[in-house]
Amino acid sequence: SGSTDDQNLKMILQNKMSPSLVSSLFSDLTGIEDTMVMVVNYATNGSLILSDGNLIAGNIADTVLSSGRRKSNSYQFVFNNVTNLQGIQTDVMSLVTNIGGLL
Repeated sequence: SGSTDDQNLKMILQNKMSPSLVSSLFSDLTGIEDTMVMVVNYATNGSLILSDGNLIAGNIADTVLSSGRRKSNSYQFVFNNVTNLQGIQTDVMSLVTNIGGLL
């Protein structure tokens, strides 16, 4: 919590809940759109691209645990498009291996 990304996500959530408050504090942020793209890279060299997404839930303020430490913030998104590049990369690697075997 406290990162630039975290602060930006909190601002988007605040705008969704109370757009008039955000626009009165930051006049240049009126009408923030939250179309998101997320790219997940796996250790196996595969990738997942999630696009045309929206932030649907999260905490506007940090949560404090009973130990006095801040709890990590979590956010929920919904995405309209999902592209799995694992299969494409596997096919390309297989093709390169097969071509290499022919040479």
